[in-house]
Amino acid sequence: MNVDHRPCLTISALLLLVMCVWMSSSFGRTLAPPPAAKLVLAPACSDGALMRPQVSRFILDDGSAFAPAAGQTNVSVCHTQESVRFKFNMTDVSIESPYETCNEPLYKADAVEAFVALDDPATSGPPFHYLEMEISPHGVLFVSSIDNSAGNCTKFSGSQHTCATSNITHTATIEPWGWSATLELPFDTLARFLNAPAGAKPTSLYANLFRIDAVGTQRTYSCWRPTFQSPACFHVPRDFGRIELSN
Repeated sequence: MNVDHRPCLTISALLLLVMCVWMSSSFGRTLAPPPAAKLVLAPACSDGALMRPQVSRFILDDGSAFAPAAGQTNVSVCHTQESVRFKFNMTDVSIESPYETCNEPLYKADAVEAFVALDDPATSGPPFHYLEMEISPHGVLFVSSIDNSAGNCTKFSGSQHTCATSNITHTATIEPWGWSATLELPFDTLARFLNAPAGAKPTSLYANLFRIDAVGTQRTYSCWRPTFQSPACFHVPRDFGRIELSN
């Protein structure tokens, strides 16, 4: 007896197609890159503490599918009784920065930035007052206290500080694979620049970490936690993460 199996095959093919579409969309949601972590646990500084990165994958600041930047950055964070330290490592095939003087517009060329705020337990919202530190591949520093009560990129203002008297220790080194930089921020400097009362050592800080990668006229903006701004803007405190100063 001859039986026509074509209707069965058609139904089977249709079911297979539906299953493939469902699995693809389901797995797509499962495997999509997650948002950057909101919390970093920074250990006490010790020999080798700055060799272990707490932030190991910078992503594009506009949040494009949480895609990693082509020129990668990792950051180690640790703390002492008096300060918090950041160590940035950047892969870079074309290091470009013409700046030589404190508080020049370093962001227009290769630079890394740390925005840091005190974690005030009396407030539950994002920090609107924070310190902006930038450093170039040649060790030039930029330091400014930021007032951003609007919480966005349209109405913030800054008050620059003299680098030599800021007590912020900083270094930059050109490496075979790119460049590295360190920033050490005393807690009393942070409190003083933010007009906050000096007190006990904080147990946590608000922060975000950024990089500008310059190649000719092109700029790539990457970060620890994306601000989802286009054109790029780092001054979005609601997207800061928290650095817990663990023992």
